[in-house]
Amino acid sequence: MSLKNPPSLGEGQAEKKYFDQVTRQINLCYRLKVVSVTAAYSAKIDDGVVLANATAGAFTVTLPSATGSAGAVLRIKRLNSGANAVTVSGAGGQTIDGAATSSLTTQYQVLSLVSDGANWQKL
Repeated sequence: MSLKNPPSLGEGQAEKKYFDQVTRQINLCYRLKVVSVTAAYSAKIDDGVVLANATAGAFTVTLPSATGSAGAVLRIKRLNSGANAVTVSGAGGQTIDGAATSSLTTQYQVLSLVSDGANWQKL
């Protein structure tokens, strides 16, 4: 049985198995990719969540280009306590709510962003 050839109605177990497979595939489409970083990182457009731990030292997460990626959503979360900040920077002069950078300065602070197709906007 494949997703391309669903069972006919009334087959009971085969039908349930098919719909369970479809449900798993749909869930995979909505699962966020999670990346953990401890040093400078260039985020990718498909990174759903970047978990940033700056315990060893402050660093920058550079966002991917917002151009051509309208609607893409990224979240950056700082995990560490202490003085080491995580700076988030736009790529190639792109901005974050009109600013070149945004800093995560407290533990568990989250920056949620969406691309408008030219720059990044805070959510």
